[in-house]
This record gives sequence, C-alpha cells and structure tokens, in this order.
Amino acid sequence: MPESPLSIVEAHETLFFSHEAGSLRQWIMVTVANSLGQVLPARVTIAAGGQEVATEMQLRPGVHEYRCYAPTLWPEHAPETAAPVRLQAGGYQAGATAAVGHHRPWTLYVLTDDCTDYAWVYGDEQTLRADDAELTHAELMLTESTRDNPPENRNHYNMAVGRQVEFYLERYPQNAEKLFNAMRAGLIGFNPFFNMCLSGVVSLEELFRQFYPSREIALDEGLDLCYANHQETPAITWGYATVMAECGVRYLVKGNLPYECPWYKRYQEPPVFWWEGPDGSRILYRRRNEDYVEGNFLLRDLRQVNTAVHARLIPGYEALGERYPFSAMGLVGVYGDL
Repeated sequence: MPESPLSIVEAHETLFFSHEAGSLRQWIMVTVANSLGQVLPARVTIAAGGQEVATEMQLRPGVHEYRCYAPTLWPEHAPETAAPVRLQAGGYQAGATAAVGHHRPWTLYVLTDDCTDYAWVYGDEQTLRADDAELTHAELMLTESTRDNPPENRNHYNMAVGRQVEFYLERYPQNAEKLFNAMRAGLIGFNPFFNMCLSGVVSLEELFRQFYPSREIALDEGLDLCYANHQETPAITWGYATVMAECGVRYLVKGNLPYECPWYKRYQEPPVFWWEGPDGSRILYRRRNEDYVEGNFLLRDLRQVNTAVHARLIPGYEALGERYPFSAMGLVGVYGDL
C-alpha cells in the first residue's frame, strides 16, 4: 500500500488560549509534513472532553507547524494525555494524539494602587498631598474616559489609604461627586485603612478607630467598604480579621517586604485563602509574600513581559494544583523596583 504524502510529525499542547467562533479554545501546535508539492485546503479536528473542534487551514508543501484549536477542558473535565488529532486534506488522512487540558485559561488582574510614601520620598507633607491629589485626578479622568469601554478595557484604580480622599477633595472639591460616583461604580476602590499602620503595636481601640474616617465617608456617600488594602508593613495583627469582617470588609489585599518580615518563607498558605479571626469570622485574603510590586514587569518591554508571564507566573500558579482552584491571578502592585 503506498505511503500517504501527508503525516503529522508532532502535536503538542501549549499554555495559550483564545476565543475562536465565540468559544474559548486551547492552542495545540501541530507539525505536518506535506510531500505533494502543492498547497492543499485542510481540516484538523481535535476531540477531547466529549467535544470536537475543527481548524481550517491551507497546508503548505514541506514540513510546517500550524496552530490548531482544542476544546477547553478546565474546570469541567480532567486533562487528557492522548486526545485524537485527525488531519484531512486532498482526499488523504493522517492521525496522531496530543495532550489537552493540562493548562488553565488564566486571566491576569492587575491590582493597581500607588505608594504615597512621606518618609522615603518627600521633604514636606504639602507636596505629598498635592502630588497624590494629581495622581488621583489623572486616574479619575482616565476612569471617566474609559467608562464606556468593554469591562477589560476600563481604567480601575485602588486607593492605597483612605486619606487619599482627603488629599483629593482639598485640591479638587468641585469633583467630589465624580469621585464618589466612580467609587460607587467599583471603578475606584476605597480603602478603609486611614493610613498604613503597624497594627501589632497599637491597642484594640486604635484598631477600631483606624476605620472611623473612612467609615464616616462611606456612610455619608453610600460607599461599600468591602475591600481593604494593607501594603508594605511587616504583618497584620490577627484581630484585624474580626475587626474588618465586622466593618463589612470581605476582601483584603496585602504585600509584604522580605527585609521587614524575614519569616515570610514559613508561610504555607496559597496566594488566596480564607483568613479566620479569633471569633470565627472570615475574609478572603490575597497575600503577596515576596513584595508589593508583583506586576512591575508590565512596565518593561514585551519580551520581558512575556518571559515573566510564561516562565514564572503561570508555572508558579499551576504548581499549586488543587490548593489554588481558580483560573485568575491578582497581581499586587505595578510600580517601582525593590
């Protein structure tokens, strides 16, 4: 029987996904050898998880690699190590198998804030307040100009401390309603922490009073204090889980600095976990142990961005396995280098 002029040399799974014909599909790179010496209309089908996805292509003479699409298996189906891959072109057929579903379709969320740092940067408080107000103003204007964009292309900004409202309104009092409307819409996150306090060296009453100014603003303006941001300080005292939960906070984001908390290597929790207070109340906690500038690679060139995502972020999260049952990453901070 004569040998077929078409063959699948290799079919390998990738960590990439894209939307094709309205559905999310995983990329499978298929290498095909075509010895006919002419371009052929071809069709590659990959079956996995009870579904079959077809990719139409023009098969060139020689050996070439083609991007083909497979069903997205995560989270409904287990990965498959030998999903059937079938090629049809010019009356000829070829077959192979490929691994499918061993990667999740990750979505990266950039948790943007700033670092209003009086001690390290500024020589006087008024300059700090003015600069911070200008930054908030720029973020608010960008939020307004992108409000009608698709959700993933709208500007979002998280206040690092509650005092940023005070800084902004003393410089732009005429924009108060614009600011609070953006907060009500969830486009600007309002942090109930008045400032970044060392929670372990204050009294229980001071822990409560830390939230008083922001709570007053929230009650006056109809704001939801569901989110809290606590950056850079070495740790956060256990009692704050209860305090925040009782204040209505449901989510906490925190980044630590290794030189301030050398014990961070002893942490065993995954990047997102339930933090339970002494009384049993809980909040969902996103903690970054190594720093609070996890997303600063986004400020670099495309090659460095791709390297960070493909070689570090995705492998690191996938290594967590069932301890991290999500397909989203919340990157803590996008500014500066440490």
